[in-house]
Amino acid sequence: MAMMEGQIFNTLKLGKSQQLEDFHSQILKRETFLHKPDHVVLARFIEGLPEKMAFFVRTGQPSDLSAALTSAKVAETCGYREMIFENAVSSSPTEQSKISNLKSQISSLTSAINQISTSKLDDVNNSTSQPTLHDSEVKNSSEFASLTNEVAKLSKNVSELLISKAPQASSNSQYESPQNNFQNRQQYQYPNTNSNCFNCNFPGHRKRECNWNGFGQTTSNKCQICHQTGHTAFRCKSFKPNQENYQYPTDTRPNRSGP
Repeated sequence: MAMMEGQIFNTLKLGKSQQLEDFHSQILKRETFLHKPDHVVLARFIEGLPEKMAFFVRTGQPSDLSAALTSAKVAETCGYREMIFENAVSSSPTEQSKISNLKSQISSLTSAINQISTSKLDDVNNSTSQPTLHDSEVKNSSEFASLTNEVAKLSKNVSELLISKAPQASSNSQYESPQNNFQNRQQYQYPNTNSNCFNCNFPGHRKRECNWNGFGQTTSNKCQICHQTGHTAFRCKSFKPNQENYQYPTDTRPNRSGP
């Protein structure tokens, strides 16, 4: 039973018209039964969302499932929820029939396993007064193992069928995804490091990124040009003197004026 629940947990997806709160409750219900770690439950929730919504939530780096749900609601408001189930199993009566048939078989086999388990327990309790039940107990154990294997196979078939019918991302989706838009808007930031630069001996950047020109004294002030700590704008490699500070060469052309 736990194996079947695990297979279902690994294939949970947000339905076409399903509310986010309902999908969140489904995840919590399976997590309570399977005792999954928090990071696994959080990852399953995000992977079950549509592509753009999942990227939006993942970019926010939610710390727990509740934060992920809040982020998903924001993404839905922004229009990042897309209909990914247009070609899904629910739109195909044939595939839906196959899944229903497999689930029906799983339910029947699970019921049979429960009956055998109950019968096996009764045999063990009565083994003292009826020792002739040993052969029946062995037979039931064999049937129990066989049915358990069948349930595992059918659960795997259902999972593979659901996964194989999931729509593939279009070839130009990379140009339409919010990921590219986010990356295009993202500006360079100096890496956050706790160690000091080996050039100016101030934190916030590494030696290969240091813009101190090596002249004068370093300072804890922040440069107004590159915004690094450790030097002033006058000592920055990016500093460009004004043209009027340069001295032009003296005009040595002969004087053509008359005597």
